[in-house]
Amino acid sequence: MDTTRTRATIIGALSAGLIVVLFCLILLWHDPLLFWNDDYELSILPVFADMARSWSAGHWPILSPYSWVCGNLAGEFQYGVFSVFVNAVIIVVWKFPLAFPQQAAAVSIAHLFVLAVGAFLLARDRRFSIPLSIFVALVASLSGWIICWGATDWFGALGAFTWLPWAWWGAERALDPRRTKWREPNEKTAATENSNEKVQLSESCKATARSEAGSIPV
Repeated sequence: MDTTRTRATIIGALSAGLIVVLFCLILLWHDPLLFWNDDYELSILPVFADMARSWSAGHWPILSPYSWVCGNLAGEFQYGVFSVFVNAVIIVVWKFPLAFPQQAAAVSIAHLFVLAVGAFLLARDRRFSIPLSIFVALVASLSGWIICWGATDWFGALGAFTWLPWAWWGAERALDPRRTKWREPNEKTAATENSNEKVQLSESCKATARSEAGSIPV
């Protein structure tokens, strides 16, 4: 049972991420400059290009003598120089002969994919069905605030929000005494706890009914 649920969850998470990627590709087909706007165009991507140059030269991009935006890249949180994921995405994307608008789109879409997967897993942990969890993932990653601002203008918003559902999901799992690090809670334990909750709810309803009955004037 656990194996089946885990397999369904993995397939659902990947499906949610791929739906988001497909949607973004349709938007990109309609407007090739969609992810190439304002701060992304003037500040974010030029610094990412400088970070890629630094990595290709064998240096950790925490300081740069070439950036006209700022030399202290580590002091500017929005560039994510301490993020393993951001740096990995930049290194991979800059290996391909892409134009600046395409590089911006690739970086944003990679983060939107991860955001969708994280939102899906968080919803599944709350016992949502597969379709409803996919819906949660789509709302989280394709909302107006994310698409119209975070993914296309101010990358710092997208970069931070991407990991919110993952942090939430990980924190809940870490604090749940029924779980090990990655396994689902034992079914027998979960069933017992659900039964206890129902008994408590029933007793609470009975106590409320008795209290209300005693307060009714005869």
